[in-house]
Amino acid sequence: MKNTISFCALILLFGAVVVAPSFGQDAGTAQNVPNPSAALQSTGKKRHASPEGVKKRQLSVLRKEAGLAPDQEPKVTPIISKYVDEVFALKNDTSLVSAAKREKRKTLHSQYVNDINAVLSPDQQKNWAAANAARLERLRAARGRAQPSASPAESE
Repeated sequence: MKNTISFCALILLFGAVVVAPSFGQDAGTAQNVPNPSAALQSTGKKRHASPEGVKKRQLSVLRKEAGLAPDQEPKVTPIISKYVDEVFALKNDTSLVSAAKREKRKTLHSQYVNDINAVLSPDQQKNWAAANAARLERLRAARGRAQPSASPAESE
């Protein structure tokens, strides 16, 4: 009988030593660190880009889609910079309601397109417009798959 009680006490002690460290961990100190991109996909949240990253991306897209020449880059860089800064300022503006923000963003985008087109040649303008139209079509198609109940009027 004494051996049985000692054996049970030993098993309980061993179990406590094995399990106790896991109770002290919170979610921030867990050993398994999830893949950030997988977390973004599962939650549907977007990553927040920095303004400088967005500016670089815009310039890269313009180079690729419009065939931007090296001598045109110094002309479009301040246009991109101004546009991105204004969009980020608008996004952080708490004094406007979402409808007013949407209208202001449309105005900013129209001005941006006009300013960029002033730098581009007619062939570059056509290439850039075609690439923008294709991108918009892909986004609308993706939105249509994600939300089949959305009407065509809502996506415009």
